[in-house]
Amino acid sequence: MTDDFISEPASDEMDLFLELLEAVPTTLAGVVALVTHLDQVHKKELWKFEDNYTTPLIGALATAFNRMAVTS
Repeated sequence: MTDDFISEPASDEMDLFLELLEAVPTTLAGVVALVTHLDQVHKKELWKFEDNYTTPLIGALATAFNRMAVTS
């Protein structure tokens, strides 16, 4: 029972982290904020960046920059 009590919040946190990696910022300030936040997470919880979890981030950032380039 204790393991379930501990692992459920950790699982929820990881699910939210993975959602964050797929977020597409709409402004340059949003890109900076996202990358700054992820840098802080990386420094504290390096394991979250293993196993290619961050691969969607590359696509999200590419999409964000492409959208910004079109609207400029």
